[in-house]
Amino acid sequence: TTNPAECESSDERVAWAVSVGAAGGLGRSLCIDTASNIWVGLYSASQYYKLSSVDGSVLAGPISVSGHTPYGCVVDANGILWGASLTSNIVRLDTNTLAVQVIQNTIGSTYGIALANDKVYVGNCGSPFCMYNPATATWTNPATVSARTLGLAADGAGNILGGDSGGSIVFKVDGNGAVIWTAPAALGSDLRGSVVDSNGDLWAIHLGAHTLSKYNGTTGAQITTVPVGTSPYTYSDAS
Repeated sequence: TTNPAECESSDERVAWAVSVGAAGGLGRSLCIDTASNIWVGLYSASQYYKLSSVDGSVLAGPISVSGHTPYGCVVDANGILWGASLTSNIVRLDTNTLAVQVIQNTIGSTYGIALANDKVYVGNCGSPFCMYNPATATWTNPATVSARTLGLAADGAGNILGGDSGGSIVFKVDGNGAVIWTAPAALGSDLRGSVVDSNGDLWAIHLGAHTLSKYNGTTGAQITTVPVGTSPYTYSDAS
């Protein structure tokens, strides 16, 4: 079928379904702005679209982010969309004016992305992550944890949490990179995403093990592991 609504579940929680952009655009990036609008980034097309959260109608776009391949985004309190690319740059897109800036990462590539402390933190860059300071337009590698981190997250206090993609450790550092704790990961398997819940606890997403593992946000102590079905996968924001 060419009707996207017919491809969706009949579950009553599905409010609407729409196609965005031309065929082959490959949507990989999605985030919500300060006005509850939805931003969809098309990886292959290097474009963003702004959609209504009410009915999915296109409010703006395509917005070209040439040179950048959208691979996850987050929006800050000022309405600035920051996006990872799976290459060595990030994008800054003002959701109010639609102004675009592609910013080269001088340390490495970008994968997961998180915001805290007026800084942009990206995974797969440095060890365990690198940080961009918009005020000074500089990149640093502030933390001393030895880990290749793909997905990372920020908690309500501005701390950064994540884990080694090989499944060896999980960690929590403050916004300047000082280590708060490190702990063994529950599973030595392909840790892709990190999510902080409303209690400040860390959930790690293990793609290859089809499992989530949960850790106490204060101590790093393992709480549980939960099988969740085939290949759970996230690398940026998740709920």
